[in-house]
Amino acid sequence: MPKIVDHDARRIEILEGCFTLFASQGYAKLSMRQLASSLGVTTGTLYHYFSSKQQIFEELFRLLQERDIRLVTEQLSEELPQAKRLMILRDFVLNNLDRLANILKVALEYQRVQGVEKSSSVITDLVSGYKEAIAENIQIPVLLSETILSLIFGLLVQHIFQPKADFSGQLDLGLQVALKLLK
Repeated sequence: MPKIVDHDARRIEILEGCFTLFASQGYAKLSMRQLASSLGVTTGTLYHYFSSKQQIFEELFRLLQERDIRLVTEQLSEELPQAKRLMILRDFVLNNLDRLANILKVALEYQRVQGVEKSSSVITDLVSGYKEAIAENIQIPVLLSETILSLIFGLLVQHIFQPKADFSGQLDLGLQVALKLLK
């Protein structure tokens, strides 16, 4: 009797395994053969689910974004004030600091390797998705959402280069300023 495979679950399993590889080795260094070997599958299996390394990367980042947004929004309820909503976002960022920094590093490398033309729509869609989710779920104007996202990205870059910096203090200060702008 043939083995029944949940193709969607298998795709997600492959994508999840790829993130650690992209984060540790970089997008440019990994080939489909190396990805397959590291994941314990054949290259044929990878090509069955994905047409290219680029498709794996793009689907992986969409999956990560969907999960990040879901993890934060699951903690939100309509009656929570904006300040509490921002603190939930803050806690999520601080609790996922290294993973978020790795996401940013790999995304920047992807854009460098692919070039702005090829990568811009994927990266733009990802940034827009986070920006819109912050605006909608924190219930703030889009411009303020962009500012908060810029603060988070900037602090993630600082964390990459200066891991011992007071990331939480800077994030708290930035979010306090955001709250004052809302009043």
